[in-house]
Order: sequence, then structure tokens, then C-alpha cells
Amino acid sequence: MRWTSFSAAALLGLCAVLGGAGLGAASELRRVEATKPPLTKAFEKVGEGDRVSLDISIALERSVLTQFGYEGYEEVVEADEGELVDGCPFGPLAPLSDVVQIPTGDNHFLLSMRFGDPHSHAANLASCEYRPGGEVAQTVLRLRGCFLALTLSIPTARHVLLHPLTAAECREPK
Repeated sequence: MRWTSFSAAALLGLCAVLGGAGLGAASELRRVEATKPPLTKAFEKVGEGDRVSLDISIALERSVLTQFGYEGYEEVVEADEGELVDGCPFGPLAPLSDVVQIPTGDNHFLLSMRFGDPHSHAANLASCEYRPGGEVAQTVLRLRGCFLALTLSIPTARHVLLHPLTAAECREPK
């Protein structure tokens, strides 16, 4: 098996964060909430090894829904790549691959997520939800859960990779 620079960097970063005194003592808990792109500002304080309690809602794009297996859904089929989609089947969405790319609304900020096994990481969920409000009610993709942030520097952008943690790992100490 060949290691790519991405997987090697991610593994080294994860080992560095998890080593030593334990995850709870080694990382900040950052709450990230956003209701629309660009997501850059919501993630500006998230650093390498931080725990992230995430709750973001973004407009539906064809490129995102196809990562959750909705290529056959009529609204998705008729949309162009990157085009907003009017709706999707309401409820939980299961990712088709290990890593999901999330549109951030900023070409200089990339966001990738790993949701993990639903039994071990029950707090992590992607769902299609109805959000009333504004001039027109809309359907949004809601992403929430508990994650470990690894940051990658690339020539013209920042890339945040969120790895799954259990809900207990995002609780504040009493």
C-alpha cells in the first residue's frame, strides 16, 4: 500500500494530538455554528487538534447531495454541478464515502468531514431539514456532531479535516 502525502500528514497529526496526556487535556473545545456560507469566519478560531462541537446549516448543492447517494432524486438530477437544489428527502443522510467535501463559499477554505460509524459516533449526523424563515422557506443540509480538527496548509488555502469523536469527548468538564 502506498502512502499519499495527505494520509501520512493526517496520520502524523492525529498521532501528535492523541499522544501524551489524553485528548481532553490536550485540546480546546470550539463550538462552530453557522447558517450560511461563507464558513471561513465560523472556523477561524479552530486550530490543529481542537475538538469541534459542530452545528451548521447550508443550502443544498448537487455536489454535496451526490456524496450522500441522491443522484437519482429528481431535483438533484436536473441541477447542474454546484447549482442549488430546491429540496431532498427529509431526514438523516448516510455518506457514500469515508470523506465528504463540504462547500464553504470560499475558494481559500476547504472543509472535509468524516462522520464515523453511526454506532460509535451517534452524535454525528448529516440531515436534510426544512428551515422556515426569510422570504422563502428552504430545505438545508444540516451537519452536526463532535469532531477532531486537523488543519492542512496548502499553497493558496486552508484545509480543515474533521475526524469523528464520540459525544462524550465534546462535553465541557464540570
